[in-house]
Amino acid sequence: MGGAIAARLGAGRLRTVDAPARAATFDSDWPRTTRPLPWLLAAFLAMVWLTPFDAIDLPISLPFDTKLARLFLAAIAVVWLLAVAAARPGGPRLRQSAIQVAVLMFVAIAFLSVILNAEVLANLDQMGVAVKKLVLLLSYTLFFYVVATSVRPSELRAFTVLLIGLACVSSVGLIYEYRTGTNLFYDWTALFLPDSISVGSPPLDSKFGRPTVVGPTEHGLAIATLFAMALPFAVVRMMTAPDRRARLISFAATGLMLAGAMGTLRKTGAVAPAAALLVLMLYRPRGMLRLLPAGLILLIGIQLVTPGAMTRIKAQLVGGVAEQSSTQGRTDDYDAVLPDVLTNPVLGRGFGTYDSAEYRILDNEYLGTLIETGLLGVVAYLGVIVAIMLVCHRVIRLPQPGLSPTTALAASAAAVAFAVATGLFDVLSFPHAPYMFFFVAGLAVVATARRTGPSQGLATAPTGGGV
Repeated sequence: MGGAIAARLGAGRLRTVDAPARAATFDSDWPRTTRPLPWLLAAFLAMVWLTPFDAIDLPISLPFDTKLARLFLAAIAVVWLLAVAAARPGGPRLRQSAIQVAVLMFVAIAFLSVILNAEVLANLDQMGVAVKKLVLLLSYTLFFYVVATSVRPSELRAFTVLLIGLACVSSVGLIYEYRTGTNLFYDWTALFLPDSISVGSPPLDSKFGRPTVVGPTEHGLAIATLFAMALPFAVVRMMTAPDRRARLISFAATGLMLAGAMGTLRKTGAVAPAAALLVLMLYRPRGMLRLLPAGLILLIGIQLVTPGAMTRIKAQLVGGVAEQSSTQGRTDDYDAVLPDVLTNPVLGRGFGTYDSAEYRILDNEYLGTLIETGLLGVVAYLGVIVAIMLVCHRVIRLPQPGLSPTTALAASAAAVAFAVATGLFDVLSFPHAPYMFFFVAGLAVVATARRTGPSQGLATAPTGGGV
């Protein structure tokens, strides 16, 4: 009997010791945590980089499109709301930022453009299309808010390492596609899904006679934009790496991303990364100049890994570029859509209602936004990008304790790359790129927002961490 009592007391002591250990595991930073939200965000980011999620048709009937990303986000939203309701110290935390205000402004104008044009849209039978696009916009916004409130400042480094790693894996897959013509992303997604769920095929033909290299997306422009937004995180990490090993890893990651971008054979694969690198040069000229020899080595490596890619992109950029059919198509859009713009120049015809299949493909998201949401919509859209740049600029130029200038620098460069890509194709029509953009926007909030004091519902927290 004495032995049994001693055993129970021993078990009680073990439980007493283990309880704080379990709590510490829960409250620890990702990936050494049992908190579900950061793990769900990491899984969602992996889905964006490694699967053609928008080509997956789920056998579920709902009032809106049953895309994998939206159902995944719905599950994340439930977990997020439960975490908010629990109000635990390690739960979601409210961070005040101009970026959040800018995002809400764009969403509000998008809804207003549909509401004020409701009667016309109903007569044209386009209200359903508008509602679907608004649901997609809310999905982007939800993802942004979950990232901005759930990622801890001390987790910024881990999430940027994850981002760089996923970009490298995606680059390897795309380079393989460039060299062999086999798209592994579509293949392995179909392999791991049950037979009841169908996965579409990657596009086989290209409008302008170029080989189609799309990676996990539905268009080479989309994956090129993803690489352009991830690139600054690798370059900043290379500039700030504490030792040679870390610099070499970041160097290899930078080379893979550039090779992947070039492997798309799209002008965006050169122009958008160049814009991101220009931002880094303006903010950190000495650091970038020190990387110049490494850049020359990378150019040789890219030529070896994706032979002929740089030459073909260069041919599109110089020597009669205005005569290229893709460029000519973009310039022809301006005159063609002028009547649509003048019909409602302030708020447009309604967000998401300019159907490219019915009218014409606009290779410029700014132009599409102008038609659908008017001048107010374009200003609000640009306002999101500018808000990221301005908020990050303050932290980059005047580093302060608790904030992360390195993450802010990478996020600002990524925002500029997205802004450039927006002018080169209808970026919001390919969900991979917007999800990545709003992930970067969420990291920018975490890296730059100050502690605001106690609040109800969501707790507030100091910021910090870095690339």
